[in-house]
Amino acid sequence: MDIRYSTNPRDVKRYTTEELREEFHITGLYEADQVKAVYSHVDRMVTLGCMPVHETVSIDKGIDVWANFGTHYFLERRELGLFNLGGNGVVICDGKEYPMGYKDCLYITMGTKEVLFRSEDSAAPARWGTTEDLMGPAVFLASDASNFVNGHILYVDGGILAYIGKQP
Repeated sequence: MDIRYSTNPRDVKRYTTEELREEFHITGLYEADQVKAVYSHVDRMVTLGCMPVHETVSIDKGIDVWANFGTHYFLERRELGLFNLGGNGVVICDGKEYPMGYKDCLYITMGTKEVLFRSEDSAAPARWGTTEDLMGPAVFLASDASNFVNGHILYVDGGILAYIGKQP
């Protein structure tokens, strides 16, 4: 799990574009049959990406929950909002299945012990992300770096428009 630390607001004002990207931009969030996690000390948020292709994937796959959060399971002391950026899939929460299509959202309550992700079709896998996936574009648009951006539509969709061939 990648851990990001807080930055001093005075320092950030002097960052180059490359330094801003290095500090705030999250890449590599979707790998087949893996859960990728980035913990940010800014607001203590966890950004997750999961793209099950050939297997059902547990939310804590590859994450030492005890070492990183001091809990026995991922949602012991947190809740989760997620959305599907890919093909049809299913989220299984403590045994109950929630079918999800493209752009469907799901709120999972604190205390849910088991969360699993499954795609319906490995050729068009579901991709689950969290609202924190929008953090990079939001930071950019709220910063002085975006002052010259005008009349542009910024698609923040995880690449799904390009994938399904509907890129403007």
